Amino acid sequence: MLRRWIVGMCACGLWLFGLFSVAGAQEQIVTQMEKSTVRVICVSQNGAIGTGSGFVVGEGQHVATNYHVIDCVNEGGVVRVLFGPDDFASVTDIPWQSEVKDLAVLRLSRASNRPVVTVNPSVYINPSQRVYALGFPGAADRAGEPRQTTSTFYAVKWTEGIVSAKVSDSRGLSLFQISAGINPGNSGGPLFNTCGEVVGVNVRKSYLRLRSGQTVTRGDDIGWSIQADELIRGLKRAGLDVETSETRCRATQIAGVGPASTEGMSWTGIVPTASILIAVAALIVGFTRRGQTAVSEAAQMVTRAFGGG
Repeated sequence: MLRRWIVGMCACGLWLFGLFSVAGAQEQIVTQMEKSTVRVICVSQNGAIGTGSGFVVGEGQHVATNYHVIDCVNEGGVVRVLFGPDDFASVTDIPWQSEVKDLAVLRLSRASNRPVVTVNPSVYINPSQRVYALGFPGAADRAGEPRQTTSTFYAVKWTEGIVSAKVSDSRGLSLFQISAGINPGNSGGPLFNTCGEVVGVNVRKSYLRLRSGQTVTRGDDIGWSIQADELIRGLKRAGLDVETSETRCRATQIAGVGPASTEGMSWTGIVPTASILIAVAALIVGFTRRGQTAVSEAAQMVTRAFGGG
């Protein structure tokens, strides 16, 4: 009886170990995504301030964003990257920019001390794949909206959706059509997959410009993100290293954000989840003689999978 009780307790321990492993891995991915995403502002000579988003690339002292976010520099403006209250870096150089691609790479006056993103090329992206747009939509900063505190002003905002299609515009720029909501201020921000890898650079939502100069939304849940391949080429032209993931992301979701997809799971999720399933099965059979052997074997498998033997 004591032996069966011990076996059952070991199975419970395996289940808890797997559960906390999954939660810890998800929390780490979310933290890295948020810390990699930064607010970019462009202050023109007349004092007008434009705001957008960006993310850390290269070796941590460079930020990628949209060209139109920082185009005030062409008329003598100044660009800064904000990390938090009283924490910012000036832009000392723009080693690569393309108005046609609507992309730019900024060199900062100091190291950001933020995690550098991993980029996932479009060949590994399929329609229906879940994605997250991170950034700083300007509408959330405006007076009359729910009051912003200092902490919420610098907090990264999330929207969730899927890749609806792979498309290109009239200039041949490779884009993703996405359902994740993006708005002015999101421009230049990262589009992440569920593995926390950048797959695109958010650029605009679908709109129609009227003769009066005003714009109206052309449709709901339609936005555009520049495929990461365009950025990879730009980073290489700037002489910067690019950390790429040469595999398809098969993670389901991160930190409980949104419903689980049907994309399968990456190895970072398979091993902890497998340990949970093994432990549950072990609890069922662990109090039988035959089950005791199964539990012992399962424990050895999980230990080896996590590098313990």
